[in-house]
Amino acid sequence: MNLQELAELEGTKLIDTCSFQEVGGKLIREFLYDGELPLSEIPAGEFSTCVGYFNKGCDLMLKPDFYSISEVADEMKPLLECVNESIKFHKEAQEFKKIKYEQRHMRSRAKKLLELARAYQEDKNPALTKQNFHQLQAIERSGNRLRYLVTQKDIRDSFDEKQKEKYKKFLAHFLVMSEEHYLTRDYSVFFKNIEHRNPCDFHTDEKIMSTALVLAQREPVVVISNDSDIARMFKCYNGTSSLIFGFPLNSLHLYSNLREDEGYISIERIHPIHSSAIISL
Repeated sequence: MNLQELAELEGTKLIDTCSFQEVGGKLIREFLYDGELPLSEIPAGEFSTCVGYFNKGCDLMLKPDFYSISEVADEMKPLLECVNESIKFHKEAQEFKKIKYEQRHMRSRAKKLLELARAYQEDKNPALTKQNFHQLQAIERSGNRLRYLVTQKDIRDSFDEKQKEKYKKFLAHFLVMSEEHYLTRDYSVFFKNIEHRNPCDFHTDEKIMSTALVLAQREPVVVISNDSDIARMFKCYNGTSSLIFGFPLNSLHLYSNLREDEGYISIERIHPIHSSAIISL
């Protein structure tokens, strides 16, 4: 199923961070988070793929039945700050003149800067370097636009008081379940640079799940995410959580495109109950 077919599904579509926050393979992650690769070592087209992901996210958020939550925008901020830092660092390396080694707090950065500057002085593909630099700037522009659109379409802004209370109960439950059963994982701990690890846990997965369950009381819901944490929460709800809250009135699907050759497929589902068995929180 492609994005257009996904958009034609009935109900509200709820977008998670990693639906479009894809920064490519190992080379690009090393480039962004460790700052050790010159631009000429990133294959042509890799950065444009990242721009494509963010532009696709913008297209989705402009559709009338696509929504998200503001924590998704918060989770994007560290990546975009890292992109901005990379732009400044590589621009400085290309214009490198001299370093003041007496500044102790600059020594580590100065050493990396010097090594990168030498690589640029021996650059055998300046055209690719220029192309990738422009694409890196495009990532920053499209990413910031996407963050703005996400903040403007937080579906929780439409909740009435009763829905807000249901949301709080679901969220409290999932926060406990996540801690007790290790439903969520922080993979940023594997980044070499401590500064690029997640500064705090926004509990976005728990909030996405809670929001989806509230919405499913009034209409079908499609959650779009490649996050295995959310998949675990679906399994958790179909197990012990459903014994506490019962099942929603409408279907709730999780769609992922973990394998791009298959497009988007439904990998988890919470089945709806019959209208005669309405539950109340």
